[in-house]
Amino acid sequence: MALADEVKTRMGGSTSSRLRQLTNDDGTQGSINDTVLTAACNDAIAEFQRITGLAFDLTNATHIAICIDGAMYMLEKYKGRSSAIGEQQRKAFYSACSNFRESVAILPNTNSVLTASSERAGSRPDMDRNNSVFRERVASRPVNISGEDDV
Repeated sequence: MALADEVKTRMGGSTSSRLRQLTNDDGTQGSINDTVLTAACNDAIAEFQRITGLAFDLTNATHIAICIDGAMYMLEKYKGRSSAIGEQQRKAFYSACSNFRESVAILPNTNSVLTASSERAGSRPDMDRNNSVFRERVASRPVNISGEDDV
């Protein structure tokens, strides 16, 4: 079953007056234009995949629900309707895709006790600082160049 079939099932079947109006130039047509509906479904799937970064899965009910809203938005957009309903559908579709991405995305997390130090202009990073604890205690003495010890 394709997404277009899922749209038809949820929107009232193949005799849905809303789908007939959205898929045909002439609203008096007796059937749904499957070519236009399939194109809208393909565009909704493409947007879903672009935003979420996931492949569309027809066995996942969440994917189907989001893409049905997307297909209806695409049909409204194709029809050239700039209405409050079309704007609500656009916001609902893109919001659902974004929220779904956030819910399945793996975010970086740590349980480390170390904290990152903030950088300051004009100072060296911690790894470049001299952290020797013996520096002040060791008396400097001249090095014998000949390689023999002064005993």
